[in-house]
Amino acid sequence: MIRTPERAKRNIKWIEENLFVPEGKHVGKPLKLKPFQKGIIQDIYGSPTRRYILSIGRKNAKTTLNAALMILHLIGPESKPNSSLYSIALTREQAGILFSLAAKMLRQNEYLAQYVLIKDSTKEMVVKSRGTLYKALAAESSNALGLSPVVVFADELGAVRGPTCQLAEAMETAVAAHAEPMTIYLSTRASSPNDFFEIMVAEALTGADPMVKCRIYSADTSLDPFSVEAIKQANPGYDEGIMNKAEVKRMADEARRMPSRTPQYLNLILNQVIEAQAPFIPPTIWSENGDSVDDDWGDAVVYGGLDLSSVRDLTALVLTSKIRGKWQVKVFAWLPQEGIAEKARLDKTPWDIWANQGYLSLTPGNAIDYSFVAKFIVDICDSYNIKTIGFDRWGFDKLKLALKAYEAEGLIDTHFTSIGQGFKDMAPALNTAESLLLNKQVAHGKNPLLTMCAANVMITSDPAGNRKPVKDNKNSGRRIDAFVAMIMALHCAHSAEAQETSKVIPTRIVTDVSQIAIM
Repeated sequence: MIRTPERAKRNIKWIEENLFVPEGKHVGKPLKLKPFQKGIIQDIYGSPTRRYILSIGRKNAKTTLNAALMILHLIGPESKPNSSLYSIALTREQAGILFSLAAKMLRQNEYLAQYVLIKDSTKEMVVKSRGTLYKALAAESSNALGLSPVVVFADELGAVRGPTCQLAEAMETAVAAHAEPMTIYLSTRASSPNDFFEIMVAEALTGADPMVKCRIYSADTSLDPFSVEAIKQANPGYDEGIMNKAEVKRMADEARRMPSRTPQYLNLILNQVIEAQAPFIPPTIWSENGDSVDDDWGDAVVYGGLDLSSVRDLTALVLTSKIRGKWQVKVFAWLPQEGIAEKARLDKTPWDIWANQGYLSLTPGNAIDYSFVAKFIVDICDSYNIKTIGFDRWGFDKLKLALKAYEAEGLIDTHFTSIGQGFKDMAPALNTAESLLLNKQVAHGKNPLLTMCAANVMITSDPAGNRKPVKDNKNSGRRIDAFVAMIMALHCAHSAEAQETSKVIPTRIVTDVSQIAIM
């Protein structure tokens, strides 16, 4: 079928007449496309298109647009009898977003909904009268072997690291079997020009294939990155009522204050190719939280974070309690004694000096003796009013065995809570620590081991903008374990405070006796 401007206009008209805003403050209202969204549809359907690439800042409703385009091909004027459509994303969570938005749109149109079987559990939609099928796939769990899609919709593949994406490449091969194949890629920019999405962008921008098209919204690097002008260049929805201007301003202000936030802001908001890793805590912010730590915490409630690491590397326990209005932290750390001087030389870190100064404990042998750690935890639980200790599940079985030897395995049920090290669990923990540090609500006493770990923390993000701490892979000797333990401790403390606050139920005081109901 030859694509014409009239075809694009028809598709725009059909979307606006049949689809509704799936969520947000305008939910349920007719989906009125903005000028830039109409321009994208003109790009795709106004002339023959084999591959279309759109890169734009976050929160410009690109996934909503992708969902609308998918519906066009599922049950709209672009649908072809007995055809299959697929959307692909890097993770199950991201894959589910497009499916969810499309499902909400269809369910709001009673006429269309009666023809579409929506299978939420399997992320599928079927139109039996047309024989059309749509399914959402995730690169982490699926492959394209045996599939034969007519159109493929790819969402946020800018998150793919490296030059290849097996699922996307398989889908490109599968779709090519049809007379009019089409793949549509909508994403923010990748973090490196050598990543999969950027390689496709570079190829498209050459113009070698007129059926491969590319539209990029990205802020010019010569502009002040925190200016409204720069934000508008990457976000055509900024003045169109799509973006939350107050939220964007907040992100810009945070990025200006916190270098760790800057790469994420440049990448996700200004849509620039920026390496997502950056130091988390600036030295000035860390120094502002360097107040002394009280030796005696008395009966104050204490929370902990435990990072066991490997048997030859740093193991750290951090305790925190709110004393004098700040979350004071105490650091306890262990390394094997054997070869400590050589380890200090190779890591370029004064492990041996810190051990002599009392900032680090050494266990006998060339591996961490977990019996020492277990005995210390038993003593700590006797000495402090500990409510909970957050821990990384990795290596915890060894500690459980050691605690059992002290007949203290019951501590696991009463004092320990597991905290995953992925984006899901670490993102809120990291946000808590960042907020407390920014507001000068932490006191670390300038502990040199903790300070070293804090300086080594880098940040990486997933497609949804969730962050987690990582160390700089360029220098494997750099440790972050004590800082990760502190993050977990502060997260446990914050979660407990939030739970206590939620238990407080406001009481309505009746001063007019006429308001009292007679039961």
